[in-house]
Amino acid sequence: MRAKKYSSNNLPKAIPVGKANNLIGKTFGRLTVLYRCEVPQHIKNKSQTYWLCKCQCGNYISTRTGALITNGVQSCGCLQSEKAKQSISVINKSIPWNKQDLTNQKFGRLTALTSYSNNQRAYWYCKCDCGGTRIVDAYRLTKGIVTHCGCLNKSNGILKIENWLNKNNFNFINEFSFSDLIDKKPLRFDIAIIDDNKQVIFLIEYQGEQHFNKNNPWYDSNIVKHDKMKREYCTDKSIPLLIITYNDNIEQKMTDFTKLMR
Repeated sequence: MRAKKYSSNNLPKAIPVGKANNLIGKTFGRLTVLYRCEVPQHIKNKSQTYWLCKCQCGNYISTRTGALITNGVQSCGCLQSEKAKQSISVINKSIPWNKQDLTNQKFGRLTALTSYSNNQRAYWYCKCDCGGTRIVDAYRLTKGIVTHCGCLNKSNGILKIENWLNKNNFNFINEFSFSDLIDKKPLRFDIAIIDDNKQVIFLIEYQGEQHFNKNNPWYDSNIVKHDKMKREYCTDKSIPLLIITYNDNIEQKMTDFTKLMR
């Protein structure tokens, strides 16, 4: 602790200035130095030089030379309290992130287009610079947590699927999740194909080698577990699910599946 507060009837004992740099009468921020005082009892290094100061607000504190001359201590604490109150006032006057109109505003590679609310949370349907889309909650969007549709860390398989969808004029959303499909956190489908009302038509999962080969360095039993959960969820909800593996001809499989959906 660089400073200690005192009441006016319990001030520390004054001691001679001695060889110390005399700060008596000088002002540092809101503090005016009155006299050199004893080092507070809780300070182990008794060789330090401490000064009793009076703050503009009327309070008394003692603090060491270094804290004063480097402006490390500029008040009895009232300055910090005032700044905190000002910050709170600014926050209180600002529009909450979940009520802001973000229409056509850009966040990284994402442009916010339309919004909807769910369980008092605001979500935005965004278009990415790459042409992909993604639904992002307003907090993660405005705080810069999500800045793209996922295109910067997508596999070649996902990119091929998206290119096919864009070429064939399908509307889709990346990393789509359902609120009731959770294993500690929501499980995300790679792509959701949607209609003009943003209702899911069918889902796509791209599964690389790590989904099957236990010798693959990225293999994880949780991946297999989540794949099963997704399949069972789609069956229960009667949602068509297209699974494309790393061995498949992506364009041919997409063409065959979408013909069946018509």
